[in-house]
Amino acid sequence: MSTASTKKITVKYTTVDSTAKAGQDYIATSGTLTFKPGQTSKHVTVSIIGDDVIEKNEKFSLRLSDPTNAILGTLSTAIYTIKNDDVSGGTVANAIATTSNIKLYPNPVSNILRIEGMTNNTNTMISVVDMQGRLISKSNTPNTTYSLDIKQLSAGTYFVKIETGKNITTLKFVKE
Repeated sequence: MSTASTKKITVKYTTVDSTAKAGQDYIATSGTLTFKPGQTSKHVTVSIIGDDVIEKNEKFSLRLSDPTNAILGTLSTAIYTIKNDDVSGGTVANAIATTSNIKLYPNPVSNILRIEGMTNNTNTMISVVDMQGRLISKSNTPNTTYSLDIKQLSAGTYFVKIETGKNITTLKFVKE
């Protein structure tokens, strides 16, 4: 916000596809931001879906709408670029790549999804999100492996977001 307000302010937000597609490149998200009197900024987290497919940089937008007790300025949509960070066939000069050793199995899965390769003795947050970006479940573990009971989920494609400190890994799975 350009200045602090003495009133509570709300504004809706949603992600919008461009060359990046929700469910393939990032997890769609939407909701409402609430600013308490005196607050001037808020953060929206959009999880990027990593893969090892070499592709061009892709874009999506975050759109603000329907403010209460405020007026949107000229910048109500922000465009974000997902930079291609995938490297194939050896070393590329000046490339920085991080890889995750986290694995999901079985995939597709019916009842219990196993997650392995997380950091031991670290509080790891595990979230399940559907294709529309809705949070389905959230749990945490200090272990390197975790069994996630997903038998109550409807058949379809979901994402597991694994957060350990500043490291976030998002992996896709299919519920049979």
